[in-house]
Order: sequence, then C-alpha cells, then structure tokens
Amino acid sequence: MGDVMVSPSTAAVEVAVYWHTRRRAWSIRAGNRVVRHVAETALRDVRFVVHHAAVARVQRLQVREVCAFAVGTPIVAPRWPSTIRVRFDPFEAASFLTEDGLPVVRASLVHFEADGSCYAVL
Repeated sequence: MGDVMVSPSTAAVEVAVYWHTRRRAWSIRAGNRVVRHVAETALRDVRFVVHHAAVARVQRLQVREVCAFAVGTPIVAPRWPSTIRVRFDPFEAASFLTEDGLPVVRASLVHFEADGSCYAVL
C-alpha cells in the first residue's frame, strides 16, 4: 500500500468531520467553523464524538442534526484493505458502530468515502 502522508499545511491541526446529508458531502470543521466540504478525506488518530443530549433530541423530534462527528488530524492516505466499516445512526444507537454492532470510540486511521460511508483501522 502507499505511504500515509501528512499534509504540511494541516499538520497537527485537529478537525471534525461529519456527513452533511443535504450536500451529500463531508463537512470539515476547524474550531466552530466549517472550512470546506469535500467528497472524500482521511484522518489519523481519530476520536469518535457523540453528543448524547443532541442524540436524545434527534430521537425525540425525529429531525436530523449534527450530533456526532470524528475528530482527528487530516492526512493524505489511501483506504487500506484491512479497514472495517464504521457507521452512525442516531435513530439506532447513541454511538458509532461496526457492522457487527460493536461500539467504536477511537481509530488509528479513518477514510471517509464519497458515498457517505467511512472505514477505519482500529
């Protein structure tokens, strides 16, 4: 596989990434500001963050809002063959899950695909 490269312009700058359902793209937030929308991206040293009060509100009102995201350092990396799919559905569970239903809170590398899916090296 190709080497994982850290982009010099974003080295050591953590960002939050979440799927924007209307734009059908990944939103990248630095601090409290969305800085861009992209089809694909990758992060290293990732923490999966869920705001449980927001999940409860989404479940109660049946209206989607940003209540979970991945936080990490942007990198340029291919999707590795050993990755597993990680997903989040606030109507199903208040955590990120593998396809087997196991909760995920951290990952070494996460690749966010253009179709809205994400794959992680745990």
